[in-house]
Amino acid sequence: TEHITVEEEQYALARLAKVRAQNARKAELRAVLAQTV
Repeated sequence: TEHITVEEEQYALARLAKVRAQNARKAELRAVLAQTV
């Protein structure tokens, strides 16, 4: 099995967190736009 280094794991977690933050922001924006319409 491949060994994942701490650096690789932290990088992956950081990317995942960034994607989740972007998705949350998009959902929030959609909710605001839905209220406006």
